[in-house]
Amino acid sequence: MDDKFKISAFAVGDPQTIELVYSDFKESDKFPGNYNTLIIHNGVKKWWSFSSMVRDKMIGQGAEKGKKFIVTRKEGKEGRTVTDVIAVGKVVVAGTNQDKQPTNVTPDWDNIALGKCRTLFAVEAFKLGLQPNAETAVMVNKWAQFSVSGEFEAPRKAIIKRSNTAKKKAAADNEVDSLLETIPF
Repeated sequence: MDDKFKISAFAVGDPQTIELVYSDFKESDKFPGNYNTLIIHNGVKKWWSFSSMVRDKMIGQGAEKGKKFIVTRKEGKEGRTVTDVIAVGKVVVAGTNQDKQPTNVTPDWDNIALGKCRTLFAVEAFKLGLQPNAETAVMVNKWAQFSVSGEFEAPRKAIIKRSNTAKKKAAADNEVDSLLETIPF
């Protein structure tokens, strides 16, 4: 019985499922740049030797004890084959907290919906031949706000928020009022 996992023993494109027994990889003494780890393949523990590229792919997909990967040989350049590894199940990206319990922060669904509506109205405005300028932006924001909330006050608030003085606020109010008159409702 062979205690080594050899991906070269399998046909190109024939996926093999492995499970990591350890989450650390030992660098080979004989072949620097190659790594070894103990895996389970078809219910049997075997040693697997692989390149640093394969190691980096597994680490990037959350290599940890018990993690399963699908290992496949693929056609490479000049008739050579390359080894590809894909994590089975939820992929945990290194440096994130995707594995931890969800936090109490909920997405602002109204703001997300507003952004999606704004995008759709902007696309339609450009299809109608409107130029991408401040006037078109205000009109698109008004239609998006109307589609989400049924009212037209948000653009006025946005313009006022950017204004620091009462004079600028009054000018912004006048600008919004004059633009409201030009929008075909």
